[in-house]
Amino acid sequence: MAKEINAIGLDPEAYTQSLLNKIDKLVGLKEALIEMFNHNIDHHAMKVVQNHVFDTRDEIESMLEEIKERLKTLKEYHQE
Repeated sequence: MAKEINAIGLDPEAYTQSLLNKIDKLVGLKEALIEMFNHNIDHHAMKVVQNHVFDTRDEIESMLEEIKERLKTLKEYHQE
């Protein structure tokens, strides 16, 4: 995968690290949300964390979609 990421003009190490950081953040946020639920933490506080979960998930999906589109463009370019 690093070769493909490099071929589409992204630094594979930096991009992979950024993606892993976002995944770690998402996992941590989800764990925090579960703990908050288990301890009957304020509903408003849970909603704030839940919004961060959704935002982080959207960032990850956007990064993966960007890779997908760049790979598609690269593949089309090489087929011409």
